[in-house]
Amino acid sequence: MLREKLVSVKVRYSPRTIEVYGALVRTYRKVLGQYNPSEYLFEGQSGGMYSTSSIQTLFRKALKECKNNKKVTAHILRRGYAIHVLESGTDLRTIKEFLGHKSSKTTELLTYVSL
Repeated sequence: MLREKLVSVKVRYSPRTIEVYGALVRTYRKVLGQYNPSEYLFEGQSGGMYSTSSIQTLFRKALKECKNNKKVTAHILRRGYAIHVLESGTDLRTIKEFLGHKSSKTTELLTYVSL
């Protein structure tokens, strides 16, 4: 849940807390006001967290609605975000923690275009 601009993120391998900013905080609070999730902000039909395949299906549907003809994956978005924040001056250690990488080498590989 959101506390002081921090969100607890539950992922299979590395549960962690991330900082969120500006419009995302306002949107998050608005959603919480309209929808009272039991544990996850975005819950699957069974009430648990979304499965990987469900997220992939939703992602493909959103791309189709955008009439996007380019090959875009969640990994490409994740990598693009990492490169963007690195180029904006965020240090690798912060990016590593945000992405949940155990090793800074993984983060360096993900952002190699910008190094």
